[in-house]
Amino acid sequence: MALRSGDSGEVELDALPLVRPTGYHTGHAVCSCKLRGINLRVSWSRSIDKRLVHKEAVGDVFLTDMRCKNPDTFYAGAQWPARHHYFLSSSNTLDPMIFAETLRQVTIAIAHEYFDVPMNYRFIMRRLTLAFEKSATHSQSIIDARCRNLTLEVRVRDIVRAKGVLKSSITEVYFWCGSELLGTGTGDLLVLRPDVYVRMRSPSKQLAKDPIIRQDAALSSSGVDVRSLHGRAAQTHSLRFDLSHPVFFDHPVDHLPGMLIIEACRKTLESIDFVDNVTGGGDVISLDAIFHNFLELQTDTTISCMTRHASTVEEQVTLKTHQQDLVGAYVCWTRTKTLVLGNVP
Repeated sequence: MALRSGDSGEVELDALPLVRPTGYHTGHAVCSCKLRGINLRVSWSRSIDKRLVHKEAVGDVFLTDMRCKNPDTFYAGAQWPARHHYFLSSSNTLDPMIFAETLRQVTIAIAHEYFDVPMNYRFIMRRLTLAFEKSATHSQSIIDARCRNLTLEVRVRDIVRAKGVLKSSITEVYFWCGSELLGTGTGDLLVLRPDVYVRMRSPSKQLAKDPIIRQDAALSSSGVDVRSLHGRAAQTHSLRFDLSHPVFFDHPVDHLPGMLIIEACRKTLESIDFVDNVTGGGDVISLDAIFHNFLELQTDTTISCMTRHASTVEEQVTLKTHQQDLVGAYVCWTRTKTLVLGNVP
């Protein structure tokens, strides 16, 4: 795919062929490509329907447009705000979590819009991966008006259908800022009918309709907090969260959201010193989150450091999120290291 920046700042896509009629089949891939035309442009003029990304607040909808090139290739527009109440750090650099949230949104929006998944079906992200280019998470240069408008190149593969309805797929996303690739990601999606989801979840697992507001200053802004159980050198942390937080709990849920689990693991990572006591650096360059089981809202959750591997320039840390013996997720982070004078031999 070639990306060209137009005079208006928009990104022009290569001329697209006429799209086949709805229901066009290529092997296992079945997609309702509803747009027809050539020289399509991704637009950033308005947000897409918030229902497509399962959000209540329009301000938290990052997608602005979606286009279908062929049954397994799509383009989407995304706009990241200059200021966001959660996803931008105090230094105005990009938060890796905004990549993860954008990946989540485009994965489920395309499933709804182009694979005709009904709105009442349930989505489960079995795995989410991200890999960032060197400048993506710490360069000030990309936090400008031009690069708040992103073009997402999306490829859907390993499509499985059951009785004509999408059952699972893997979505690959390439984050483009003009002609600069900021990063890549994948989302492994499982789609469930409402009745199947109800049978999967115990009747005792009720939706959290009444927010639990914890009067704690540490939770007032972040909504997520981790506490070391045995001091900073400890390998185990406890998770606390606020069910009234507008990002993670903007609609009723019956389990800990995957995005909250990833954020809790990131906070745990930030609280752990490097394995060789090197300080400085710490820019996240990749993450790999694998979800195994639902974690309940009413049960104490623990995050444990499982493995650590370090080189001279980076460290890889794998964290396990669990409730007693039930493993909810493994999240593997890779972060950079920067030597400081006191650590030079």
